Amino acid sequence: MRYIILVFILAFSVSSQALAQTDLEITSKNDKFIFSAGIAKSWRIARSNANTPAEEEYFRDLKRGTTLRLKGLYALDDQSSAVGLMFSNYSSREAQLLGLFEKHDVSFVGVAYQQYGKFGSNENNVYNIDYSLGYMSYKSSINSIEAFTGGNIGLSMGLGYRLLLSQYIGVGFDLHFEGTTIGKWEAPNGQTLELDERDNLFRFDFGLTVDIRF
Repeated sequence: MRYIILVFILAFSVSSQALAQTDLEITSKNDKFIFSAGIAKSWRIARSNANTPAEEEYFRDLKRGTTLRLKGLYALDDQSSAVGLMFSNYSSREAQLLGLFEKHDVSFVGVAYQQYGKFGSNENNVYNIDYSLGYMSYKSSINSIEAFTGGNIGLSMGLGYRLLLSQYIGVGFDLHFEGTTIGKWEAPNGQTLELDERDNLFRFDFGLTVDIRF
């Protein structure tokens, strides 16, 4: 993941310098569809009840991970907003404690609304603001065996920047706040565990995104 981010940052920097040197402006066109794919580093904001340094490290690993995000949007006639679908999947680091290896996965799929537009003196700069409401599912695995699952209505909000490399391609960054809370877990045997305190799945995602506009 570290090397992927470095490569994208380098490519973004080179592209920015190239556009600045040539003072290139992208010819405007009407978008019909916008497809986005991004990868981000993620941090859950849930509190952890750790009593030892080992437990603290264990919970820290479960609260950090990587998110893959995909969006497919239909651009409206005003060329400043779009509607469609968004999917994301958060995968935590693998945490180890007392010989047990645990991993969390959180998936989200929902309807999305995006506002976007150009800003500044350079026509290649584009901002976007995303809102999405849908269903968020949770799964924990211990030693590669499914342990508990859950789900609830979730929401996602995001702010992004794109540098248009052409009429059809944009690269940039996104910051998302996404999550829900769940009050019960279900075991593979069908048993339901009611939680004394709702599990907080909210997190921040920050990463790189590529847009294809056509």
